[in-house]
Amino acid sequence: ALSGVVNYVTAEGREALAEGVRKGLCEALKSCSDKPNQAFLISLLQLCSTEEQIPLLVEYTRDEYLADYAVRALISTPGSDKALLDLIAGSAEPNALLAYAAAERQLTEAEGTLLQWAAAAGDDATKEAVCNALGRCGTEASLKTLAAAAKAADYAFTPGDATSAYLQLVGR
Repeated sequence: ALSGVVNYVTAEGREALAEGVRKGLCEALKSCSDKPNQAFLISLLQLCSTEEQIPLLVEYTRDEYLADYAVRALISTPGSDKALLDLIAGSAEPNALLAYAAAERQLTEAEGTLLQWAAAAGDDATKEAVCNALGRCGTEASLKTLAAAAKAADYAFTPGDATSAYLQLVGR
């Protein structure tokens, strides 16, 4: 039923109705203590959230169970770039989920942190997420790191591929 209500109020021309639904979802989220239900509520809030809900979503990024839902909701929320950049800058260690967020929102401002993470990332999933983020939102400063990562991963450079040729050239 809640999904239907959220879908109804997020349809074109019904934006005025969404405010009450957002408020109700936020109140339900705060009063709920069951993690799966909280995750469901965050996923519904993701469909209609505004800048006003950003601080609440940021709170839930600190919860191991709910972090994925909260970050994905932030990615979908207009005006959340600063909050995502703050989370990225404040992360003590490389974080695949936040790298994914940087890639999805194409947060060029996160490049410095992502480059640090590329050097420190331990597991393959995190390295892959960080390299993907650098590929999507990095600048020329990321090219050497990406070329080195491709070489270390035994990337199959193909002679006729312009990207491969460029990465090989930069990696030298």
